[in-house]
Amino acid sequence: MHCGLVIEREGKIYTVVEIKFHERPSGVEVAIEVDLKLKKLIFPRGATVEKMLVTLYGMDDHLKALSYFDHTLCLDDFFDSRKVE
Repeated sequence: MHCGLVIEREGKIYTVVEIKFHERPSGVEVAIEVDLKLKKLIFPRGATVEKMLVTLYGMDDHLKALSYFDHTLCLDDFFDSRKVE
């Protein structure tokens, strides 16, 4: 199961958020899916597009090695006291 959203920010910055609810770490297929979705979207000239993955169990080693996503957020991030300010 998955869903996504696009967040438009000041300065023509768009964050494309892919949300995955897998019972395992997300793999390379997620990057392929996002690429296909991005080809269908039209952004203004000069826009910056950032990719973010929200997932329950993080990314597998192959997806991490791609460095495809600019931002990631996983379930553990909510419970990691070092990230709470």
